[in-house]
Amino acid sequence: MSKLNGALFIELDIRQDRTGSLCVIHDEEVIRVTGINNRGTDRIQYLNPPYVRSMKVDGLLPNYPAQPIAYLEEVFQTFGNKVNYAIESKDRRSAEAIANMAEAYRLQGHVLIQSFSQTELNAINDRGFDLLLLSDNVTDTEALLDNNIKYVGCSTSVSDSYVSMLNNAGIKVLVYTVNHQYLAKKYIALGAFGVFSDDPFYVSNNYPTRKDAPFSERVFSSGFIPHYAEYRGGFTSDYRWGFLTKSEDRDFVLQGWAGELPDTFTMTLNASFIERANGWGSIAICTPIDYFDDNKTTLSNGYHLLFSPKGISIYKVKSGVGTSLAISAEIGNLTDGATKNFTVTVSATSITFSTNDATITVNDSEFRNGFLHFGRKWGTVSFQNVLIS
Repeated sequence: MSKLNGALFIELDIRQDRTGSLCVIHDEEVIRVTGINNRGTDRIQYLNPPYVRSMKVDGLLPNYPAQPIAYLEEVFQTFGNKVNYAIESKDRRSAEAIANMAEAYRLQGHVLIQSFSQTELNAINDRGFDLLLLSDNVTDTEALLDNNIKYVGCSTSVSDSYVSMLNNAGIKVLVYTVNHQYLAKKYIALGAFGVFSDDPFYVSNNYPTRKDAPFSERVFSSGFIPHYAEYRGGFTSDYRWGFLTKSEDRDFVLQGWAGELPDTFTMTLNASFIERANGWGSIAICTPIDYFDDNKTTLSNGYHLLFSPKGISIYKVKSGVGTSLAISAEIGNLTDGATKNFTVTVSATSITFSTNDATITVNDSEFRNGFLHFGRKWGTVSFQNVLIS
């Protein structure tokens, strides 16, 4: 799927098990992905292949069967030279073994080997592989190039000048972890060679806009990623999606399936509180970038539509500052467990937010197009039958 959506590489993290076999796993321990906890002996480096292969990773996607932990050889056997691989020596001791296996499968031209250890990469600098050093503090670019290390991977916390410095030195830069289109565009404009992403379908802008009733398949589509933290909602048996656990703060999730909003549109949906906990549910529309947060960043812009048993309201958010434009308390039956139908109508000059018993309209045209997000504060709220026309 990554290849079909335009990704240059699939990225793999490698650790050696007890026998030295190359296991595809990010964590040092297996507890997070398998739930197995053997009191300190669940580290990959202590486990034998039969035991590792017996484990299953569940929860990758709703309604998706549990999968075994893979080994690098199985990945090579499955995909061969049909894809390119960016393979990280996660334990910082597997680069040579990765190179040996890639050579055995004649994949030298399809494998980029990466590590946080420059010493580890220096040891295989004459093997004909593309090499990438993961570092946010490279100062000696000549030493990298002298050792055939022509790529650097850096985090989004580096300065713009750091990316430019590496690029100007002739080193290709890949930035991690980039999960938003606006960030991808920023780093590519700075001269980055590419980005690593948890959501390559969305970031590549090649995702298909969903035309069917969303959430009916109960799977996470491109763009169902959180802006911060890890929670991106869940699904209920009646084909709802939403925030199903309480939070002490606000949560917003960009919705990539909707694509970029039209100039004018009507959106209908229904929503319900499972447990309100004195919070609100919300819809953010016409946000110029694929990021929204009404209280944690000055990047946020757009319109924020809130609903709770207290009423409905429209806020305009500009540079992270929200201003109330309209509010109505004439709303009934939006209590825990009740379902409420909402309509959002955006014209060239106005925005209307309505239910069957309340309507508010504001005349404002500053933000149009942009992206759609759902959010909440504190409580649990779910959404269903979201249609945009």
